Amino acid sequence: MPALALYGVWRWYATASFAVGELKALPLSQWNTALIPGILGGVAHAIAQKGLYFATILGLLLGTIFRLRQARPGIATAILVLASATILLDNGFIIFPYIAHFEPSWAVDAHSYFRYMAQLSLLVMLGLSYLLRPVAVRWLANAPRRAQRSWGRLSVAAIILAPLVFIPYLRFDREAPQPEIDAMVRALKPQLRMDSALAIIVPGDRDDIAGSFLRGLVLFRAPRQAFPRVTTTIAADESTLDTLARAGFRQALLSCSDLAPTLSGLP
Repeated sequence: MPALALYGVWRWYATASFAVGELKALPLSQWNTALIPGILGGVAHAIAQKGLYFATILGLLLGTIFRLRQARPGIATAILVLASATILLDNGFIIFPYIAHFEPSWAVDAHSYFRYMAQLSLLVMLGLSYLLRPVAVRWLANAPRRAQRSWGRLSVAAIILAPLVFIPYLRFDREAPQPEIDAMVRALKPQLRMDSALAIIVPGDRDDIAGSFLRGLVLFRAPRQAFPRVTTTIAADESTLDTLARAGFRQALLSCSDLAPTLSGLP
C-alpha cells in the first residue's frame, strides 16, 4: 500500500506538472532492438567510469551467492537476497527503456545509467553491512574489551564526520556555470516560438549534463514554455542542422560551443 500510494502521488505530480509529459514508449517497429549490443557497450562504459561503486555491487552479488551456497537462513540472508534481486531486476528495468523509449543516440550511450544505479546505493550499503557484519563480529570478539569500546566510539565518530570530510568529492559540478546558462535562457525565451518544435544543440555533452539543465530552464523556469517537440543533440555541424530542418525543426539553441562561426547562415 505505501508503494502504491507513492506511485499514485508521483503519477499525479508528473502528469500535472511536466509540460512535455512523461517518457512514452516508441512504436514496436521503432524499438532499438538492433542496438542492444551498443546499449550493453554503453552500460559497460558507464561501469568502467565508476569502477569503485560497481565493484561494491559485484561484491554484494558474489557475497549473496556465497551465503546461499552455505544454506544459512535468517534475516541477513533474506536482506542480501532482496538487495541483490532488486539490483538485478532494476538493471532490467533500466535497460528496457533504452530499447523501448529512448532515442537511438541516448540508448547506445546508456543515458544516465550510473545516475539510475546510484539510486540503489543505500541498498548496496545495507547489504554490505549485513554481509561484512559476521567478519567484524569475529574480529572484535578476539580484541580486548578496551579496544572494543575504542572501535565503537571511532565508528560513531566516523559516521558523523565522514559526510563533512568527503562532501567535496560527492559532486564534481558544484562550480557549474549556472549563472551564465540562466542568463542565456532568460535572453532566449522572448525569441522562442512555442508553436514550433525546438532543438537544443550541446556539442560533446555525452552525459546530458548541460543539455538537461538547459531543457529544465527553458521548459520549467518561469515563464514556463511548452513546444510541440523538443529534442537534444550533441553534434553541431551542417548535416545535423539539415537533419533537424528535414524533421521539421525551425528553431534551435546552440550552446557551449566554439563551432558557431564554422556554421553558415547562423545569426
